[in-house]
Amino acid sequence: MNRLQAYYESTSILINLAESIQQADDRDEGVGVIETMLDERQVLLKDFNQPYTEAEVELGRKLIAMEKSLNEKLLLVKQKIGLDLKEIKQKKENHKKYANPYQPLSTDGMFYDKKN
Repeated sequence: MNRLQAYYESTSILINLAESIQQADDRDEGVGVIETMLDERQVLLKDFNQPYTEAEVELGRKLIAMEKSLNEKLLLVKQKIGLDLKEIKQKKENHKKYANPYQPLSTDGMFYDKKN
């Protein structure tokens, strides 16, 4: 049961990390830790071999529910990061407009009437 227990524990830790990152403002370090743990879990996943004991089958059933929860939490973290990036981009654009209000405007759709 060692092989599955380590995977179960790392999944539990990842769920807790994903929850704490959602509430934190500075999440750069946490995202790095999550990436590292996901890589470690991938290595553990390769070590699963059949036949499974009855205890491993039961633990596997719990893991299926945990995986679903983890995926949802990681998706929320990804969405929050995307919103933050969008907000930063908007702030940059607003700053550029404020710093140079007389920048050339787009001439698409304009018609110049030239009379001689």
